[in-house]
Amino acid sequence: MPILIAAALLSFLFTNYAAHKLDFKAKNEQKTIYVAPPKYIQHMAFGYNESFADSMWLRTIQDLTLCERKEAQEELKIVRDVKKFETITDEKMKFLIDFAGKANQGRKVCRKGWVFRMLDATTELAPRFQMPYDAGALALSVLIDDYEGAAVLFDKAVEQFPNDWNMLYRAAYHYLFDQKDFAKAAELLVRAGDNGAPAWVKGLAATLYTTEGQLTLALSTLEQLRAGLKDDEQRKNLDDRIATLKEQAALIKKERQQSEK
Repeated sequence: MPILIAAALLSFLFTNYAAHKLDFKAKNEQKTIYVAPPKYIQHMAFGYNESFADSMWLRTIQDLTLCERKEAQEELKIVRDVKKFETITDEKMKFLIDFAGKANQGRKVCRKGWVFRMLDATTELAPRFQMPYDAGALALSVLIDDYEGAAVLFDKAVEQFPNDWNMLYRAAYHYLFDQKDFAKAAELLVRAGDNGAPAWVKGLAATLYTTEGQLTLALSTLEQLRAGLKDDEQRKNLDDRIATLKEQAALIKKERQQSEK
């Protein structure tokens, strides 16, 4: 009898332990752990840089809109080229620069998250691999709100492809709307114009200090991004943003026409 009791007790304990293990395993199988590659991975590829880069890019696009954690955006610095804000006498310009500096304050953003670290490593392995720049940099800026990461990737893209006007144009969008760096955005648009962009792009550089010019740049960039998206939810999010921008543009155009009468 004692043997039967001991056997039953052992059976109960083993069953309970096994059930606990299975439950633990089931819970953890539902979680995906995102591990970014180490720094300086390009020195560990042993000559297979392009193969490594291809593999990492294919992995990244499976979760291209991932943000593990979002944080509140701090107040952005005013336009970098303005050394002393107090020396500006134009009140409209002072208001614009001050407004731009506070525009994203409190917004939830990513800060060089997993997607950025994967893209950064991919482009370190294969600096001339253009797809991660084309799709990845704009995804960081628009879909993930990883502005710091997007700035790093756009800077690398412009350095690697200085004559690609589409790249320069997208970088201008990022620096205008996410970094609030009007001077750099205008410079990138001028460079885009010098490298084959439509004639109106160069003229747009002169209008970046106006709301109308900013909306023109925003609409064309977001519509270009939307054309390449296949995910319905991502398209809907961009559609909402595009619709809002078009409403603003229509109101501004109406006000301008009334003032010209």
